[in-house]
Amino acid sequence: MIRYSMKIRKDSALFFALTLPLFKPLSMDFFPVTSLFYSILSIVTFVYVLLETIKNKIKIHLVTQCMILLEIIIFISTAINSGSMRNAVDNAILIVYAAIFINYCAEKNRMFLLIKSMMLHLELCTYINLVTVIMKPDGFFTRTISAYGKTQEWFLGSDHYFVVWAIPAFLIAILYCELTGDKKRSYFLICATIVTQFIKGSSTGLVGIVIFLLWLVIPIIRKVMTPFRCLIVAIVLFVSIVYLRNSDFLEPIIVGMLGKDMTFTNRLEIWDNSIKAIGNKPLLGYGILYTDAVIGLLGRTESSFIWRGATHCHNQFLQIGLMSGIIGLVAYIAAIVMAFWGCRSCDNKRMGQVATICLFIFCVISITEVYQYPQMYMLFILPCYLNNVELYTMSDVLER
Repeated sequence: MIRYSMKIRKDSALFFALTLPLFKPLSMDFFPVTSLFYSILSIVTFVYVLLETIKNKIKIHLVTQCMILLEIIIFISTAINSGSMRNAVDNAILIVYAAIFINYCAEKNRMFLLIKSMMLHLELCTYINLVTVIMKPDGFFTRTISAYGKTQEWFLGSDHYFVVWAIPAFLIAILYCELTGDKKRSYFLICATIVTQFIKGSSTGLVGIVIFLLWLVIPIIRKVMTPFRCLIVAIVLFVSIVYLRNSDFLEPIIVGMLGKDMTFTNRLEIWDNSIKAIGNKPLLGYGILYTDAVIGLLGRTESSFIWRGATHCHNQFLQIGLMSGIIGLVAYIAAIVMAFWGCRSCDNKRMGQVATICLFIFCVISITEVYQYPQMYMLFILPCYLNNVELYTMSDVLER
């Protein structure tokens, strides 16, 4: 029994370290020492999991293959277009690492340990960030970006980044609750996340929070929002808003509730420039370009001053198309479709439902923002392995 307990603690410590690079607060980039630490840790953990995957002859799931293909294309495109190779390498390491690590955990029956480690990371980061928001409402740090000027920053970054942690926190909290029965710990994390968002959160983040709250408190929504329906609604919203520009039905929400204009704060011009740029290099895209090069593609608008320095497409799908062309975009969309299918085929109804709504929220908020972070990518990697989580939990219960 003592040996078994020590093994559990050793495994928990190992998984906490292995998940650490996936949950790096943006404030860590402010300090050279912590930034270097996370960079080295990312490489070390990536190499370790990669070697373990090869050593154990782990089967690579199709969703992981899609993520690897996507990052390879972005890397090649960056090299061809003389982009930022360092950013391309850093991005590839984190995204591919997230994919192969979750894949490894699923094949080795370690998903329960993975979710427990993710839960702890999300708790630590969310609570620390909430404290910084309460103590310093005007920001712990300031950062100057040529396109937008000074921004207020807290432990997890600016308020626009809070949603990057919020949606994964919702998913992991409910999964953890289902696996352990610890409702108090799970719902405390959810409450802290919601409070943070309402104190200092972006409009996009509030949309995600409201959707989740409606799902949480209204049973009929959980029943109606099936994976297939969520996928169809997400597609209709994207096509209507970005392509057809028919978003009048959203005016009460955009103008009335969020206080924004119907150009989505001049995003329409950025989307037009993005589509033109993708059309010029449709196959492999541009990769990860330097800021000035991106502004040259996206920020040259005739009527808008604020968006002359647009540093990304302000749409996740257009951003993927810009970086990796049609091939990468197809791989990305295929991964999302597989995730919805994973939600549909999940044996645990509650787990499938929360994964579905979190994935749907990701698709909705991705219409107006870009989220190139491993936390958000996990929203459509984890659902493909939900049944592995349940299988491991049952065997763990039997062993005990």
